[in-house]
Amino acid sequence: MNLHEVVRRLIGPIQAIGDSTADDVRAINLQTHIDLVDHLLQDLVDASRTRGRHEASMKHSGEKAHAYLSETALWLEEATDE
Repeated sequence: MNLHEVVRRLIGPIQAIGDSTADDVRAINLQTHIDLVDHLLQDLVDASRTRGRHEASMKHSGEKAHAYLSETALWLEEATDE
């Protein structure tokens, strides 16, 4: 089992299925999922701030985080245009 599968099992299903009882629980799971993603994205934003540093390892880490965030922003823009 990989980390993604572990997190999905811990949080539970997030997609509504049209059953109000189940969907109430899934709405809570969805908010938990959103909160987790928000925290993880903030971690990446914080890491990206080192891209201008002179230390090679800090610069590399910052550039990698920044590149990921930039690619994700483009992906989200395209995904929400559908």
